Amino acid sequence: SQIKAPTYSKNNGEPCFLIEETLSGEEISVIALCNGEDFRFLPIARDYKRRNNGQTGPNTGGMGTVSPIQLDEHLMKQVKETFTKTLKELSKRDTPYFGFLFAGFMVDKTNTAWLLEYNCRLGDPETQVILPGLQRDFYTEVYRTAQKLPFLFSDKSQTSFDHDNLKRIFVVGA
Repeated sequence: SQIKAPTYSKNNGEPCFLIEETLSGEEISVIALCNGEDFRFLPIARDYKRRNNGQTGPNTGGMGTVSPIQLDEHLMKQVKETFTKTLKELSKRDTPYFGFLFAGFMVDKTNTAWLLEYNCRLGDPETQVILPGLQRDFYTEVYRTAQKLPFLFSDKSQTSFDHDNLKRIFVVGA
């Protein structure tokens, strides 16, 4: 039997399928405050999406999170390169970005970070564990970014904001 599929191919009527590789690994949530081509990282978080114990059950989009997560030098380099390239391209297109940019990465067993998604916001439930430990430099730079002023501490671009480094956990009761 045949399966009818909508097509977007150049030849009208040809079935068109997209087959993607499944990425297995650990997800990390990386949020940066972006000010044109400059950016500063908020503490990195890991969120858990499965409803049941042992990462089983339906994917809910967010059952809880933990932060900060420490990345090794190799992973941080990949993350920085992703943000740098993205912000440079946006500026090149005369659309510089000012605000929070949330990047969801999958880290595979070879310690490679694969970008899964971008969101132009703070994450949920990540925000609940990230914001409480941030220090004064974060609030200063948020204010300056909102005013479209350059970072006050421009020499700290591509670094993390000061944080108390206390582990925080947020759990969704369901």
